[in-house]
Amino acid sequence: MNKWTRLDNAAIIFPSVAKAKNSTIYRISAVLNETILPVCLQKALNRTIRRYPMMTMRIHKGLFWRYMESSDEPLRIKREEDYPCHPLQDKINRESLLKVFYYRRRISVEVFHAITDGSGALEFLKTLVYEYLKESGKNVSPEGLVRTAVSPVLPEEAEDSFHRCYIPGHPPKLRYSKAYQITGTYFEPYGIHVTQGVVSASAIRKIAKQQGATMTEFILALLMYMIYRQSSQDREDQRPIKVTVPVNLRQFFPSQSLRNFFAITSVEISSRQEQSLFKILCEVKEQTRKKITKPFLQDVITRNINLEKIKIARFLPLLVKDWIVKSRYFYYNDKLRTCTLTNLGKVELPESMGPFVERMEVVFYPTLNNPLNCAICTVHDNLTISFSRTIRENRIIGDFFRYLAQEYQLEVKLYSNEWGISD
Repeated sequence: MNKWTRLDNAAIIFPSVAKAKNSTIYRISAVLNETILPVCLQKALNRTIRRYPMMTMRIHKGLFWRYMESSDEPLRIKREEDYPCHPLQDKINRESLLKVFYYRRRISVEVFHAITDGSGALEFLKTLVYEYLKESGKNVSPEGLVRTAVSPVLPEEAEDSFHRCYIPGHPPKLRYSKAYQITGTYFEPYGIHVTQGVVSASAIRKIAKQQGATMTEFILALLMYMIYRQSSQDREDQRPIKVTVPVNLRQFFPSQSLRNFFAITSVEISSRQEQSLFKILCEVKEQTRKKITKPFLQDVITRNINLEKIKIARFLPLLVKDWIVKSRYFYYNDKLRTCTLTNLGKVELPESMGPFVERMEVVFYPTLNNPLNCAICTVHDNLTISFSRTIRENRIIGDFFRYLAQEYQLEVKLYSNEWGISD
């Protein structure tokens, strides 16, 4: 692999907007059935990191663009002591953009979004857990579902798939409007509180199927319904409720890239009209099935690359580019959504690893104007729904899990990191 490379199309924005209250760092974790052995985890990480050279990159500033350069600095595991998705301390330069934490039975990988998306980070975590289980004496086999530390590194893994899948053109412009914003009292000191609920994935799928929906569509509709119930108490803010949904483009376009390759779509409902869960679900199904299609997503790729190809942007100094991106993001883009729901999907593990992994988790960072986000993933029959928030108010989260338990008689196992609520 080259010693340096350009940032991919999706990665360009993240270094410009990263700050204390917008870390652009997400977390993927595996919770095992036994307490983590730090010595074994470090040895497993030493082997794993050599398999993923893209994960060792550092970001540096040029006059006009940022670029990524490989680093030979060793990566050390850390015992988790702070809230998740903590911002980088060194303004990106010289600091590792991937961190590995452990706490009791949990192995966590935190990634700066400019390096890779959730799919790339998941592949890294699967390898790390596999190598850890081997190191700790477990009899496991990759079974074609895990990249092992000794498997060959494919050139395609470092590809910017946005450019390869780009089709020149001028897709119709999309109209944007500001969204309803969740507000509350920020934690002091600032931090991220995570509430996680584990439910039966098959039970949720059954409920969704009965209503002609997918599991993601059902959870998205339920989340929007809970936000609507809160917004109905705030008659001064009647902007539409918009939830953004990242889409893994590898489902629609052939790609083996371990870099970013995702698109952002959104679903919206009116906060002025009378809403029910059924009505919202119908709207969610209609919008997602229109937008999460190859033609629609091809237009998204084309629009994004067209922006990157604007000639004047090539010759603007990086300092000016950063100012433009920050201004647009924090005063415009970040206000176009109410929150984000990301679904990592069903994680396929080798059968031999199954007995050692209880569940998996995803934590998606809140932003300055979106203090609450949601992420879900499934392994075995355990669906973990993770809410991350930077505000004390938790009505939406409480109502969400309470609705599942009371309306559908589901068993919900709740736990949290208890950040900011010790009093």
